[in-house]
Amino acid sequence: MLVCAMALLSGQCVFGQGKKTVAVIPAQGKSASEKIKDDITGGMEEGVRRSDKYELLPRDESFAKALGEMKLIKSQEVTDEQLMQFGRALDANFVCYALVEKESERLYFVNYRMINVSSGKIARSGSEPVRFGVDGLLRSIDNIAERLFKSNSDGKQKDLPDSVKVEPQYPGGIQKFREYIMRNLEGRNIDIKSDQLRMAFQFIVGKDGYLSDIKIVDNGGSAEAAREVVNILCFCPRWSPATIDGKPVRMSFNLPVVINLTPRPSPTSSSMQRSSSSNWNDW
Repeated sequence: MLVCAMALLSGQCVFGQGKKTVAVIPAQGKSASEKIKDDITGGMEEGVRRSDKYELLPRDESFAKALGEMKLIKSQEVTDEQLMQFGRALDANFVCYALVEKESERLYFVNYRMINVSSGKIARSGSEPVRFGVDGLLRSIDNIAERLFKSNSDGKQKDLPDSVKVEPQYPGGIQKFREYIMRNLEGRNIDIKSDQLRMAFQFIVGKDGYLSDIKIVDNGGSAEAAREVVNILCFCPRWSPATIDGKPVRMSFNLPVVINLTPRPSPTSSSMQRSSSSNWNDW
């Protein structure tokens, strides 16, 4: 484990020159276990330690006192103003925070943000689905840490190429990918307001073939349906990654989805069914 480099001058800790200090608040969320929240917090802290631009503020007595005074431990929702007050108390440049929300027994979402204490502006923010099993939690934590502490100032990640020699591919090809999504959407109870959904998503196919950074670009007017697609993508089989000169690389993938639906009346909801006229032409 890396250790923050410090020097003692006149009884004060002096952090590495040129680096911005970051305070990582313990992850919050009533629906997640303490172990999950601790793992997420620890992963964010490790991301700061590995960075060449940021320095992690230690969890010392000053940290514990500021945390207690802000009453952040008991807060479910932490405001930007609370984060700024916490950062000012510690003389930090940035404060990071994550809220963990339970979607299902096997899927959580981590909503994270990084506040610039001096300006009050959000420097980084996002939502990461956390899939359990097959080291899903560790991959998600690594993804969060990378986007927070390794991305460019404009939020774009450095290692995503504009073009590749070999495109990423789902096992069996794009048609099998379409069938996988439709098969998993069948029979799901979703409140449907129209007979067609046009949605758009974006995700990254990693070097290991697993999907990450899954984002809803357009929910088509049905946030619930879009969330279901994200859930399905989180458990998507492993892809063949994109390659450049024979070496696997991470690649962004845009996914437009146009689905014709057959609502099934029910006292409480409608079931999403695949129609014989399901339209995939826009893929």
